[in-house]
Amino acid sequence: MLKWFKRKLIGINSLLARCIPVEYLQKSALGNWKRFWKEWNPDELFPDTVKMYQTFIDRHFLTTLKPESQVLDLGCAEGVDSIAAAKKCRHVYGIDISPAFLKAGEENTVKAGINNVTFLERNILEWCQHPDGIPDIERRIAGQLGDSEWSISHIILDWFFQYIFDDKDLMRILNVCYDILPSDGICLLKDSLASGDSRELFSAANGYMAVYRTPDECRRMLKDAGFAIVEENHLSFDKHSHYIFLLRKL
Repeated sequence: MLKWFKRKLIGINSLLARCIPVEYLQKSALGNWKRFWKEWNPDELFPDTVKMYQTFIDRHFLTTLKPESQVLDLGCAEGVDSIAAAKKCRHVYGIDISPAFLKAGEENTVKAGINNVTFLERNILEWCQHPDGIPDIERRIAGQLGDSEWSISHIILDWFFQYIFDDKDLMRILNVCYDILPSDGICLLKDSLASGDSRELFSAANGYMAVYRTPDECRRMLKDAGFAIVEENHLSFDKHSHYIFLLRKL
């Protein structure tokens, strides 16, 4: 009975969320990401997904890194992927909106004996709305770090697209990534997508909100941004699926 009630409540919340302006949804989602970080433990919540992601990353992403490679990990959370990449490359820049996650990431790098990861607290959406109309994440990070040789060869889009409600904002992020990467650059995308043929707007009783685009929508947006899908894999659940893509510039 309790499970039935929870499913009904989630359904009602999701229906109501469809009537809320996208600006409010976006603000709430970003605020929730900061607030729910203590509850976010993918090893416990999605152990099969973590295993699938790790196998994919080991086989298809880490093998493309070179000693001179530099990685931008957008939505780095507590730095799991940042640390894995740092063991194979020159430097990793981990970006997240949650100060608590970044603090955990710094602690994890110390435990791992890693000193080539730099964590920065930033709102990715604000970066991609640069007033001159030309998003320039490179110059901003380079200015912060004083590194004139800052050059990114690999980008990780780390499981945060479901919190970007406006497709235009999502395309801005993808376009920035395309512009940053060299012609032979590599991009890794992890995302939660709808299991069915229609987009799902999810809102839980605890205030958690996310949008699950369809796999075809995601593939179309990646192509429109100039990326080709080299490899992909996924695990399906009731309402959504966990996808991972390896991308190259077209």
